[in-house]
Amino acid sequence: MSEKKSDDEFFPGFIEDDTPPRKPVPPPVEEDDASGFNPFADESAVESVSPDPAAPVPHKDGPPSGAAVAPGTPAAPPVAGGFDAFSGAGQQPDEEPEEDVAPGARKDLWVCPHCGAKNRPDRDTCRSCGKSPDEPVVAPWHRQPKVIIAIAGAALVVVLLLIFTGGERVDMRAASLAGIDNDLRRQSGVQVELPLGDGVFVSEGRFAAVGRVAQVRRRDEHLMLTLGFADRSRDGESQIHDEGADDVGVRNALGGISRVPYARLVVLDPDNRIASDISTQDVVSVYGHYGSSEEHGTSNPGGRRFVLLIEGFDHLSLR
Repeated sequence: MSEKKSDDEFFPGFIEDDTPPRKPVPPPVEEDDASGFNPFADESAVESVSPDPAAPVPHKDGPPSGAAVAPGTPAAPPVAGGFDAFSGAGQQPDEEPEEDVAPGARKDLWVCPHCGAKNRPDRDTCRSCGKSPDEPVVAPWHRQPKVIIAIAGAALVVVLLLIFTGGERVDMRAASLAGIDNDLRRQSGVQVELPLGDGVFVSEGRFAAVGRVAQVRRRDEHLMLTLGFADRSRDGESQIHDEGADDVGVRNALGGISRVPYARLVVLDPDNRIASDISTQDVVSVYGHYGSSEEHGTSNPGGRRFVLLIEGFDHLSLR
């Protein structure tokens, strides 16, 4: 009986085929986070990878300095919340400066006579209003000569009124020591003719005063009064005198006159308003028109002499 030959004898040269086949290795389970840590992973399945010392170290903000970057590779976005010292350094301004006011050209600019805008010398018209500097300039209404003269005239009238009236109203007031004026009150106006007996009185304005009687003289149709004003006249113990010229005031310890503001009045009283018992040192208040008449002369504000046609009169006796 012949011996049974083995498979090796029938298939010489294929000894490696006798090795038993390996079991198939199941595919690795894909993790949601490849970089995460899995405490249940098989330690034998984890391969230890040794870092290559020749490989470049990755940079968190982009490729290291000096590294070559492939063309078309987008730049890495900046780190959120980080500080970038060069942010906006290469950006252009939203609006370019106007050429007419560009730096370096201001010394050659011409100013538009119409609106005041500055323009480059190569411009024929204004960049702001579009007008030519050769066109006639139309001044605004408030800069026209007629308007300026009218405003200046009105201001002058106001100033003169304040000077002549002392800034006080020209009205009738009661006669009293405390109410004696610092000076006469008057307001100039347009000349008006008023009836006076058989003639006329030419009014030049209004007049009012409360003062102390320094002198009184009665004539047939009028009364001549000298009134003193200011603080010395308010002292009931003082004596007011009229020594002529500008010497109207209170007699001092040396026998001279301490002067006070005064007014010499020619008072016309066609309606008999004035009391007949007025004497020196009394307080009187007069109100009416000042001006002139053919019989009594004219007023002279510079000489403090006034011709009055009274409309109001009050008297306080200090005797």
